[in-house]
Amino acid sequence: MKIPQAIGCVVVAALTWGAAARAAGPEGATIRGTLTYKGPPPRMQPMEVDHDQSCCAKSQILPETLLVSAKGGVKNGVVWLEGVQGEKPWPASSGILDQQACVFLPHVQVVAGGTTVQFLNGDPIIHNVHTWPRTNESISVSQLAKGAARPIKRTFTAPDEIKVTCDVHKWMSAWIIVRDNPYFALTGEDGAFEINGVPPGSYKMVVWHESLERVERTVKLEAGAARVEDVELKSK
Repeated sequence: MKIPQAIGCVVVAALTWGAAARAAGPEGATIRGTLTYKGPPPRMQPMEVDHDQSCCAKSQILPETLLVSAKGGVKNGVVWLEGVQGEKPWPASSGILDQQACVFLPHVQVVAGGTTVQFLNGDPIIHNVHTWPRTNESISVSQLAKGAARPIKRTFTAPDEIKVTCDVHKWMSAWIIVRDNPYFALTGEDGAFEINGVPPGSYKMVVWHESLERVERTVKLEAGAARVEDVELKSK
């Protein structure tokens, strides 16, 4: 059966638009903004290092639980979109949490669900890796000093916000955010974020920070357009 040219054009156009939306190529949407905090600036008092000082007290350890720039930008906030069905590749992620001079590095990271995270010990002393997940399985494992320790490997399958602590050194903490799609951003010192290549549609935007309130909004993104969503965060 011969398909009329007009109908054929409509079908081809629909298929082409659908593929573009899924891949979020040139017609993909962008959402950007800045996370700010308008409360009193946090006091950057050095953390108390009460033992293993030969390794842990070589320099001052400052808290990273709330880092705010002079202009109010919030570092280490994570912004993500839920419900996106697209083909955007995941950004490169090491999936490594190291311990250097009794500090977890990095303090916050985002990994894909199913990622095997390696916990390393770069210090000449014993540490402990203790995770505090909401949905994934918790671990609490001692780790020998550098040179004697093997990496601890754990796979986190479900979306989660996982706090990591060291039971040996009470001041140590970090966060691993597990997501099920690559439409997220981790803020730097200025608090700015940008998520691009998003298929057009309406989605839930979630803003997470370890010390500040969680914010959820519904955002509608249009093909080829950029939407600005600045968020002022408050204390929990």
